[in-house]
Amino acid sequence: MKREYSVPHRQVGAKVWRYDVVESTNTLALSLAHDATHHGLAIWADTQTAGRGRFGRSWLSPPGTAVLLSVLVFPPPRLQRPVLLTAWAAVAVCETIYQSITRQARIKWPNDVLLAGKKVCGILVEQSVGTVIGIGLNVNIPPEFFTQHHLDQATSLACLAQKPLDVENVGNRLLDRLDANYVALLHGRAEELESAWRWYSGVWGREVMLQTTGSETHRGRLREMGFDGLVLETETEPRLFLPEEVAEIIRVEPGNESQEP
Repeated sequence: MKREYSVPHRQVGAKVWRYDVVESTNTLALSLAHDATHHGLAIWADTQTAGRGRFGRSWLSPPGTAVLLSVLVFPPPRLQRPVLLTAWAAVAVCETIYQSITRQARIKWPNDVLLAGKKVCGILVEQSVGTVIGIGLNVNIPPEFFTQHHLDQATSLACLAQKPLDVENVGNRLLDRLDANYVALLHGRAEELESAWRWYSGVWGREVMLQTTGSETHRGRLREMGFDGLVLETETEPRLFLPEEVAEIIRVEPGNESQEP
């Protein structure tokens, strides 16, 4: 079943299409990505039969226990960079988590959000004429589900809060944060997003292992981290990496990953 409603005060999420079941919110949004009249549309489902993440990996969640949504936007050229769009979504997720359960989440490069060291959210950015940002945020998934499906490195907000949350409220908070941050980007405030993204990453200024898309591994202290590039201070010399060259960043400095970033 499909329900449509409008939220006039929002640009992102001004129109919401709510579904009980879809194959994939991203697939549906991409089918509309040639038509700019759909700018700001949010497609939100209780269940996906073929939910997917990065590299086509499947996304599992019991019906009604996660925020499963995709937003379709047609940003100006200066905002069409995948690293910026992923950061936009990830920061909004971190802000939503804090508003919901007063816990600090961490962004794991490039497109995951961790809570207490475990994955709580995945983000998938796909670009056509328009851009689709898919978000899967685990809200009320019980711990036994993760155990049953051998997802030991995953968690949900309810697992940390030790009580169920209102999935609808969490989803609307997320849309509000996506909208507010998108408006800030349109007004030339990308540096604010970049600063928040750096902080939530928990790796800026730390000793890390950086793996490139070409399967090279480098170790050093991450001295600079921005949308234009990352500077890793290695034993021999500083190395500049473009965001699209970086596949993964792992913090190797001793510390408790369950702590705040």
